[in-house]
Amino acid sequence: MGKLCSKGFDKGISHRKAPPPVWCPLRCTLDELYNGVEKRIKFPGGRMKLLPDPGVIAPNADPETLVVEIPASAKNGLKTVYPRRVILDDRKVPRDVIVDVIEEPHAEFHRQGNDLWAIRKIPLMEYVTSEALTIETLDKRLLTVPKIEPGCVIEIPNEGMPC
Repeated sequence: MGKLCSKGFDKGISHRKAPPPVWCPLRCTLDELYNGVEKRIKFPGGRMKLLPDPGVIAPNADPETLVVEIPASAKNGLKTVYPRRVILDDRKVPRDVIVDVIEEPHAEFHRQGNDLWAIRKIPLMEYVTSEALTIETLDKRLLTVPKIEPGCVIEIPNEGMPC
C-alpha cells in the first residue's frame, strides 16, 4: 500500500508565515524619558500605509501618524508592539509595528538603571568661594548640594529616574 499525502488538504487552515514586523526606532532624549512624552511617527502613505487603531475612535486623528506614549522613567530599548497596524507595499497583509526606544546621550547626565550620574568640572574660584553647588535636574528644578572634595562622589537620595 502507498502512503497518503495530505499536502494541500488542510481544510482551510493557512500555514503562511506572518509577515515580519515593521521596526521603528524612536529616538528620545533623557529629559523625555525622565518626564514621559507623546511622540508621533509619520507613515507618509505610498509604500507604507498605517491602519486605524480598532480600539480608538478619533475622528480628527491624522490617518498617517502613529501616536506613541512614552511613560516617565522609560528605559533605553523599551519595545512596544502595535499589532497589525501597517500595510507594506501592495500585499495588503497587515504587519505589526515595533517601536524601539533609543536613548540619546545627554550633555550632563548619564543613566545607569534608575540612577542618574553627573560629572561636573567646577572652576577653582567658584569652588573656593561657594559653600554649596547648584544642579538643574531633568525636570528643571534647582538642587543645592553641599560642596565635596575633588574626585569624591555624592549621592542625592530620591533624585534619580522617577519610579
